[in-house]
Amino acid sequence: MSNLTQELASFAVDTKYEDLPVSVVHEAKLLLLDSIGCALAAITTDKGKMSLALARRLGGPPESSIIGMGGKVSCSSAALANGELICTLDFDVLTAGTYRQVLE
Repeated sequence: MSNLTQELASFAVDTKYEDLPVSVVHEAKLLLLDSIGCALAAITTDKGKMSLALARRLGGPPESSIIGMGGKVSCSSAALANGELICTLDFDVLTAGTYRQVLE
């Protein structure tokens, strides 16, 4: 493993929630809410419906959730469907600076 890869892996493993600056936690929460909102809005679109149908059709062990839907699908199917739902409406994630500008 390269030195950079080792450093990144160590950072990911060793960093605790308490180590994160408040501003980073706040920004992460905003980005998560933005992504969830985009996914929920996309459920009724044709592309969203196709993603949900595909995730259900692929089957597999019921281990993970799709945002806004009941039941569980396989982890890989949920990852695919959630990713598609988040990106379906083609809204780019806003940064904290952009949020502040919009709110002012």
